[in-house]
Amino acid sequence: ALVDFSVSLVGHAVTATIHSLVDGTQVAAFTATVTDAAAGQVNLSLSDSQTAAIAVGTYRWRLVSTQGALTRTYLEGFVEVGR
Repeated sequence: ALVDFSVSLVGHAVTATIHSLVDGTQVAAFTATVTDAAAGQVNLSLSDSQTAAIAVGTYRWRLVSTQGALTRTYLEGFVEVGR
């Protein structure tokens, strides 16, 4: 999924993860590829095996940017997994 939030990401490292609402453990890490740093565009993806490994339930996801010592959460929300 292409995420476009119009914030320059030049010089930033971007990560995106899914966490359990119950205990906060990381359930999956997206592959986060900056496709246009100046325009703030990031492509997020999970492999088929990563997706299949996530149990049915509700989770929290978060997209984080790090530049030097500065870490920012740019996007976060909930993921509902059903089969």
